[in-house]
Amino acid sequence: MDADSYDLIVIGGGLIGLSTAYNASKRKLHTLVIERYSYFNNSGSSAGATRQYRVQYSQQYLTELALAAESYWNQFQLHSYETLIRLVARVGPYAAQAAFAIVVTTEESEFAVSDGSRAIQSMILAAWAEGVGSNWVGFRSMDEVKVLLDIPSAMDVLAIVPFGYPAQAVGRGKKRRKSLAEVAHSERFGQSFVK
Repeated sequence: MDADSYDLIVIGGGLIGLSTAYNASKRKLHTLVIERYSYFNNSGSSAGATRQYRVQYSQQYLTELALAAESYWNQFQLHSYETLIRLVARVGPYAAQAAFAIVVTTEESEFAVSDGSRAIQSMILAAWAEGVGSNWVGFRSMDEVKVLLDIPSAMDVLAIVPFGYPAQAVGRGKKRRKSLAEVAHSERFGQSFVK
C-alpha cells in the first residue's frame, strides 16, 4: 500500500474519533486521524483528562449502550497497561505507575535527534503546565521496544516519555535552578552575562 494512502481517515481526535481509530487499527486498517488542535485539548465536547462513567440516562437505550460498553473499556485498560508494563520494564519500575507513556521514534536524518528532542521538550513542558509529571527515559538503541510495538526496522526509538499525576506535590511548582549569572555568558565563556 502507498504510504500516503489510507483505508480510513478520521476527522477529529476526540473521544469518538480516537476510539474509532483504535478499533480500526485493531482490524489492521491503515488509519489517519486529523485533529484541528492538539490531542487531549479543552476545545472538544469531551474535554479534560478525567472521565466519569455514568449509566443514568433518561433514554433507556443510552443506559443499555453504556452498560454494553463497560466491558470494552475494561479490555482497553487491561490491554493498554499490559503493554505499558512490558514497555517500562526496559527503562525502570518507577515508570510502571504512569498513566501512559509515549514512545518517540525518528526516521534517519541529519536532524532526527534534534527534532525528536524538541518534540519531547514541548510535551514535557505542556504536561508540566497542566500539573502532569513526566520524564525522559531511555535513549536510542532500544531494539526490544521496536519488537514489542512492531516499529519498522528503519525507524529508531529515541526515547520513552511516561506521564502521570505526581503522588505528592514536588517543589510546589517551582524548580531549583541555577542563577542566570551561573549559566549565561557574554562574548566568552566565564564572562558573566549578568552585571
